[in-house]
Amino acid sequence: MKVNSYNSNNLISFQSKIKFVPQRVFREKEIFPFVGCKKRTEPLPSSIIQDREFHTSDIRTCTGGGLVDFDGVLGFHFLDCQENIEKVGNSLANIIDFRTRNNKSALLIGSKELSSRPDSVPLFERIRGIVASFVTPSVFKTHSNQLAESSIAYEKAADTWTIYTPLPKYPAYMPNEPFIDSLDSLLAAFKEIKIAPQDSLYIGEKQIQKSDCPRIFE
Repeated sequence: MKVNSYNSNNLISFQSKIKFVPQRVFREKEIFPFVGCKKRTEPLPSSIIQDREFHTSDIRTCTGGGLVDFDGVLGFHFLDCQENIEKVGNSLANIIDFRTRNNKSALLIGSKELSSRPDSVPLFERIRGIVASFVTPSVFKTHSNQLAESSIAYEKAADTWTIYTPLPKYPAYMPNEPFIDSLDSLLAAFKEIKIAPQDSLYIGEKQIQKSDCPRIFE
């Protein structure tokens, strides 16, 4: 396997943005091409999309995310099951190596710790290890709330990941569904957060600086 790397002389001068937004903002991104997790019997590439933009929704026990290069994004949404742990181990690195070049950033999100879904976290960790061999990913690992889910989108023109994670601890009948709108609510939503050096983190339009929470920045 030939591992992609980027030469420091060719690095662009700005960081990829990761923005947590309310549902109304995320809905603007739903015009982007879509990929969803497929049945465990489907081949791995059926859960992968390559484009300049993409979105996927309802990431719960699954693992979603993608790798960004200078042409666009290789996005994915993999169902948590033993079959996909094996498929990822057998072919994901080759797919990334064949389809992308000079990866500059990556993002991973998803998984839950549930006795009923024993493959959830192991799948996330398997994917994380493979992606990290190409580029250090920003990581939002393991929803803290058992009812939680996340939806994500990537837009190449803005070099931005947009993430919508509602807060399910509130009653579903509330007219304005609460979402991650502060650093405290973000920290409470995931059991592990790591922001890669080549990325910047925003909650709405407010940038979260390393000085605000050093432990989540690589």
